[in-house]
Amino acid sequence: MCIRDRIEALIKERLNRLTVTQRNILDIACIEGEFFSAEVIAALLGLTEEDVIQELTSGLGKQCNLVSTVNVEWLASGQKISRFKFNHILYQKYLYGALTPIERARRHASVGLWLESLDKDDKNEKALLLSWHYEQAGNFWKAVQCLLEAAENALNLSANQEALIHLEQGLELLKSLPEVKERFGLELALQQYRAVALTSLKGYANAEAGKATSRALKLASQIGDSQLECRILAQISGYHISRSEFTVATALIEKMIAMGCLLYTSDAADDLLCVDLGGRRILKKKNTDV
Repeated sequence: MCIRDRIEALIKERLNRLTVTQRNILDIACIEGEFFSAEVIAALLGLTEEDVIQELTSGLGKQCNLVSTVNVEWLASGQKISRFKFNHILYQKYLYGALTPIERARRHASVGLWLESLDKDDKNEKALLLSWHYEQAGNFWKAVQCLLEAAENALNLSANQEALIHLEQGLELLKSLPEVKERFGLELALQQYRAVALTSLKGYANAEAGKATSRALKLASQIGDSQLECRILAQISGYHISRSEFTVATALIEKMIAMGCLLYTSDAADDLLCVDLGGRRILKKKNTDV
């Protein structure tokens, strides 16, 4: 018997000594990873938080030496999170591997929903963790939405490279989704943020940023959002101007004028109503009478 098989046999022997409740607690704990929280386990098993913490501290902790306490964290919402960890990662990996794919998917979904319900205002902060749980659950719609939120949060912190990683992962997951309007909307947002990240990292004339914006334009047209299409046209025009491709930029500007959604104005215009076009300010028309 090889060393790996011996270790697994020893782990299995230790886990077989546990009560049903103890094993159920660890089966939920392993879903979160090496570190986990008592409150998640209590919520998913329908037990009191006090009973779960007592079992983790005493039975599974001091007696079985399988887990140990880490700390207590208080969220802005007032929710307490009591954190524990497996004393060895091999315990977590064994427990996780012993679950069937359906069991893992269902529990990842449940953990994701519970974490998402904790603090709505803190959703962006835990968006990356949520995306992982929903991806493991097979809910790629939610996973992509969370990756989009994680990318937005990274962009707000000027962490453009990190945002780009989240966006590329989101685009990869999109391939698993059916080609419906909702998917086009998600990809449009991903491509727009991708263009922002690439522009910040590599400059206005970056070819990949231009491709991302062009793809966003095509998606806006498919969705039928003419106002957004105008805005993206302005962005692409600015891209071509930065590359001294004035003929292409002029054609795009003429298309915008033909669509009747833009009106040239001064630099004093409200930022919320304007888009930038190579240093020139453009005001979006609200209706045909403007």
